[in-house]
Amino acid sequence: WMSFREANAYIALFVAFTLLVMGFTRRTFRIYWLLSFFISVTFLVNYQLSSAYALPRWALPLAEVITHRILPDQEYLGYFADNGMPTPPGLMALSGRNANSDNFAIINDSKLKGFSRWLFNDARNVYVRFLLSHPVYTIESPLANIDVLLGYDYYQGFPIPDYSPALPKQANGLFYPVDWFWSYLWLSILAAGFIFATNLRTKKKVYWIITVFLLLAIPQLYLIWHGDALDVERHAVVMNIQIHLGIWWLVVFQIDSFLTNRKMERTVNAPAP
Repeated sequence: WMSFREANAYIALFVAFTLLVMGFTRRTFRIYWLLSFFISVTFLVNYQLSSAYALPRWALPLAEVITHRILPDQEYLGYFADNGMPTPPGLMALSGRNANSDNFAIINDSKLKGFSRWLFNDARNVYVRFLLSHPVYTIESPLANIDVLLGYDYYQGFPIPDYSPALPKQANGLFYPVDWFWSYLWLSILAAGFIFATNLRTKKKVYWIITVFLLLAIPQLYLIWHGDALDVERHAVVMNIQIHLGIWWLVVFQIDSFLTNRKMERTVNAPAP
């Protein structure tokens, strides 16, 4: 699972850190340290494999981030230039364009060799420092594009010949809102907050499981947005399923809890035979 998608490996590293912390809270949890260790080793293996190719897996996604989000902004461009990124005219001509433009000029153009060397050697470290030193951008930019990440119409954006949805349009609009996305988002936040506030105190394990399930989608949101600037809608598909499924789980369990309580009340208040 960690090897399937790069984002999965980083999510697993987040889980490994959580297990490590849990091991300090109770003596019986210290077995989690062993699991945390193996997850960390698997992460390191995948991290090394990502650079094992002639063209590392991370190189073009990072180049997409630079061409789409760094070059068009003078402040961000200045930060990268101050940290060693060459800015020849050929690179600036790719501002706002994809990394594969002009037959992958960002990699193949001899005039951009200085940039490609910097990309392979220093770009990842500079990008991490950039995200840490610009917390407002790091935190707010995915939230400002939440409709792109969670409310994108894949049928319109990635048309497939002779494809028809499995569910009627009304059902799709209910389970995966696009036209009324913002209303759905705020209703989901309010409903989730109410359900958690009223049920987590009961210590029902199912609500804690759903809480963890939803919380693990948050680091995915940031990894997907900051990890690539191309096709973020497609990269967010798994996270989309996770968030929508978690919300519907909450709703279904809340309805079930309400109906169960009503049934118990009727049973208790029923007159004795």
